[in-house]
Amino acid sequence: MMRVHAKAALVLLLASCSTPDISTEAGLFADAVGTVSGEYETAVGANADAVREAEIEALVRDRTKTLSLDGACEGYAADTAGITIADCKVIRPELVYAEGTAARAAIQIGRVRDYVEALSLLASSQTEADIGIAAAALIDSVDKLAVATTSKGLIDFAAPLTARKDAIAEVLTFAVRQQRYRLLRKVTSDVDLPLRRILISLTETAVSSGQPSVRDSYEKLRAAQNRMDDTLIDGSDAEYRAAIKAFLAAQEAYASFSGQGLTARLRLIADTHSALAQRLRRPASLEEIVALLEQLKAIQGIF
Repeated sequence: MMRVHAKAALVLLLASCSTPDISTEAGLFADAVGTVSGEYETAVGANADAVREAEIEALVRDRTKTLSLDGACEGYAADTAGITIADCKVIRPELVYAEGTAARAAIQIGRVRDYVEALSLLASSQTEADIGIAAAALIDSVDKLAVATTSKGLIDFAAPLTARKDAIAEVLTFAVRQQRYRLLRKVTSDVDLPLRRILISLTETAVSSGQPSVRDSYEKLRAAQNRMDDTLIDGSDAEYRAAIKAFLAAQEAYASFSGQGLTARLRLIADTHSALAQRLRRPASLEEIVALLEQLKAIQGIF
């Protein structure tokens, strides 16, 4: 009973915001995408070793792009105050891998995850300094998402934002609430269609790696229905009874897969991003907020 009251309170809180506040939904969305991205990397074989090997081969093929070290590495060696060994990073160029490869899929799902995390960070930031940092991080994430996916529309959108990143972050420290949500509204609106295309590509890679698709599950359901229809005409009672049971089982499997299968949840990520973009354009109804919360649970496969 307490859980029901808590959920009702959350729904009323979300619906009462005159300026759309998606901090709760964005946080849940980031958690859900993090769950799916980890499962996805495992499913398509996008482990660290595979990605590293692909990175090495790409660097060998294109020697205009190289690895380097940031300044913190030398700073640590020189015993510079405030620098730890964890600050020593390898600076990696943005590499484009062949479509359908595990390395490309790993980069793309990683950029999707980073983008959603940046959305959540900006949506939940409270202080002026944090909002400026979060705005810059969101713009960086959109730029990297564009590069990783070679989406011309996304690249064209990201370029002017990146060029004005510092100015945008500075402006956001003033008129904080309204300006923050204007940026969130603009970014989610323009990223929505390219993000959906990216997730379609990731779904195709997952299917080619052996993951069942929504279409595969539906075809099994249709086949069970056809068998049932056939036995209706010329099957025995026992055959028809078995065909009915098989059809009902296939329908249950399809319904379950559509909420929990990995490729189905990739589609839910796209749908949820669209719902967040819509939520930023106007206040949501109670029914829409309940549907969004249920969708976020479905992405994590926790129904």
